[in-house]
This record gives sequence, structure tokens and C-alpha cells, in this order.
Amino acid sequence: MANKIIKETRQELNIEDLTKSKLGSEIIDCIAIIGDDGCNFIVSSRSDHLKQNTVYIIKDIIQKQTGFKNDKIKIIIRF
Repeated sequence: MANKIIKETRQELNIEDLTKSKLGSEIIDCIAIIGDDGCNFIVSSRSDHLKQNTVYIIKDIIQKQTGFKNDKIKIIIRF
């Protein structure tokens, strides 16, 4: 159980760090929350929507870090 929590915490931090480094000027802040059923990604943006390319980059990062498919990734925008 502890190993699972450590693994998920590392994945969350990696997702957040990679997203900030790739999209720094497009987002204000972000947080990834991984659970058994997928990943919720909350992003604070400068507008009420994200460019399609930005969404693609975020989903690609999450998929590579977790192995989750698109239907298991939820992006929530806060502005």
C-alpha cells in the first residue's frame, strides 16, 4: 500500500513539473491527482479554455507517466 502511494505521488509530481516546464507561459499553476480510476488534472489558466495543442501536451504527459488512456484523464480548468 505504501509503495503504491509513493509511486502515485512521484507520478503526480512528475506530471506537474513536466507540464509547468513545457507550458509555463500558458498556465498559472496545476495539480495532478491520481486514483485507481484515472487522473484528474486541475490547471489554472489565464483564460477559460485551453488550446487544443495544450490539451494534447497535458494528456501526453499524463499518459506517459501513468499509462492511463484518454478516457481516464479529466482536465479541469480554473481561471
